[in-house]
Amino acid sequence: MSSGSWEARLRSARDRAVFGARLGLGVVVVLSAAVGAWLLALWSIGAWLVYVDEPVEPVVLQAALLPRLPQQYAFDDRPRAIDGAVSCPTIELGEYAGDGVQFVPAARVAAPFRERLVELERVLREVAVHFYGRAPNALLVAASYDCRPVTGNRSRLSEHALGNAIDITGFRFDATAGEAAFEVRVDRHWKAAGGELAERHERFLRALTQALIARDVFRTLLGPAHPDHHDHFHFDMAPHHYVKL
Repeated sequence: MSSGSWEARLRSARDRAVFGARLGLGVVVVLSAAVGAWLLALWSIGAWLVYVDEPVEPVVLQAALLPRLPQQYAFDDRPRAIDGAVSCPTIELGEYAGDGVQFVPAARVAAPFRERLVELERVLREVAVHFYGRAPNALLVAASYDCRPVTGNRSRLSEHALGNAIDITGFRFDATAGEAAFEVRVDRHWKAAGGELAERHERFLRALTQALIARDVFRTLLGPAHPDHHDHFHFDMAPHHYVKL
């Protein structure tokens, strides 16, 4: 057999081997893609089932919850130490009564803190609409400005004494067509017992506080886990972060 014939046969065999290798690789790629798509479909179905079982979990909200306010704050350098009798600094105060959600009564706060209340109301509306399909009509204010020291520590001014804090007992939803009025209260619903609706209120309160933390609306967030806060939330803008809910 001539050398030309052998070369032709070798080229033919080599071409067949290359073609076979490419075909095999193509099959592997196609199969890998098919398996990947199948696993993705299973994951998607599983994730969908999780959200069907827990339609109002806070994680649903987290994707859009990024801080929108600056980290620096006007009162960070304000002295808070008390030397002798309690003496509160002169602060320009104003009232914030809410925009779409009424603050009852209106919160008396310093101008820098007002911006935080505007953001609080915005987050409150978003979370409430997610849970109830509508925003509350009223936010129930227990305290705002108050010239006093920190409870249990008379050597330091309370953030309330700077117009830099708010205490909230709950939220009121007025009656609408086909829906009865109801209230969500920190004392009754932070650790709810007594049925599906009460547990829904609990998830709402916890989602709200998680959203406020995610957006960094306030630095201090206190609730029933903190002494003397069994019936309300305390939010303020002290210089350092502290959360105990």
